[in-house]
Amino acid sequence: MFKVKHRSILEILILAVVIRLTYIFFYPQIPVARDPKQYDDIALSVSQGKGFPVAMIGSEHKGVTRPPGYPLFLSFVYSIFGHSYQAVRIFQALIDTLTCLVIFYLGGAIFNFSIGHIAALGYAFYFPVIIYTGVLYTETVFSLLLAIAMLFLLVAIKYDRFIHWMFSGLFLGATTLISSRSEFVPFFILIALLLNKYSLKNSFIKIGVIVLFMLLVISPWTIRNYLVTGKFILIENYNQDGRGLWLATNPYGAMTWSDPEVKELVKDMPINERVIFFQREARE
Repeated sequence: MFKVKHRSILEILILAVVIRLTYIFFYPQIPVARDPKQYDDIALSVSQGKGFPVAMIGSEHKGVTRPPGYPLFLSFVYSIFGHSYQAVRIFQALIDTLTCLVIFYLGGAIFNFSIGHIAALGYAFYFPVIIYTGVLYTETVFSLLLAIAMLFLLVAIKYDRFIHWMFSGLFLGATTLISSRSEFVPFFILIALLLNKYSLKNSFIKIGVIVLFMLLVISPWTIRNYLVTGKFILIENYNQDGRGLWLATNPYGAMTWSDPEVKELVKDMPINERVIFFQREARE
């Protein structure tokens, strides 16, 4: 399955990397600000030997603002090429091209290699992911690791070998260290296994293997979080005052925390009361 049997996929990959490098070198790039600047600041701290910062959110709350995976990637690039945004963009163009290859295999595993070609070609020209190669944000690295995890999952479902379940969990753990959005993916994998006529017992065994190896990857970071904050923080606790949930569910969802109207809602409110307030507002 992992042998490239169709030479035309190489042409698609060359096309994909040329498109991404052309965008990076000849199109004005988005300034490094807001979230990308936070990742950049953390990466500089790590590359300078200062480690991951522990932010204070409120007067009584130590916060782990970001997962470690993407800042580590940035610090790796900086350690080789210096503090170069362009070097990061080039690396991300190459990484996104690899995602195009994984999508080819995903299409072949789910349908056939003709569909894989179509999917890979579509991804090569898909403008949103091309844009993200030029932004210091998690999407490019996250997409590659998640796609690899799903490819191992499909192979595991097909051949039911322990090593494939293991690697699915390892890559899913790595994905979660890039962005905590993937930490609940095992729940949906469980549903997929049940829909594939796995027994309930067997499904929980397979999910157990995936979650075990996810935790093996994540646990060093979780232990570090406890040592520096005294709190159990699996990945991050940034926005744990609940405002992210409220901003995503209220009619003014386009607002951000920096808007005066939002800040006024919780002015001088202790962190524990903020959580209750925003959770209540999000449900209403």
